[in-house]
Amino acid sequence: MDEISRANEVVPEESPAELPNDATVFDVLAGQARGAPSGRLWAATAVGSFDAVVLGVAHPGLWWVAAASVCLAAYGCWGLADRALARDGGHEMRGSLRFARGAAAVVGVVSAIGAVLGLMGAALGGWIL
Repeated sequence: MDEISRANEVVPEESPAELPNDATVFDVLAGQARGAPSGRLWAATAVGSFDAVVLGVAHPGLWWVAAASVCLAAYGCWGLADRALARDGGHEMRGSLRFARGAAAVVGVVSAIGAVLGLMGAALGGWIL
């Protein structure tokens, strides 16, 4: 294989492991985040954050769409913190990275619940919210 072909080859930093049959949605998301290139995780964090802020400011009535964007940003943050933890041996940042990973998981779950409830409220014409 020549150098040009190798340069254009997309190889994730880490390939996701095989998941067991009883894997939860969290196991699947963790596997996807661990297999995604760092650039994709940074892009998810940046785009999700930007979209959430813009939608929240420009169209406050679409808060539930902004909540879905927060989910994307939380996914990227979780993946970046998890990758840094895997790379970090016993560094002093380990506690901070664990906190960041946990906070991203909590924010992602809460915003996902909000996005689903908001979507249901919009779809059912206010019957729910």
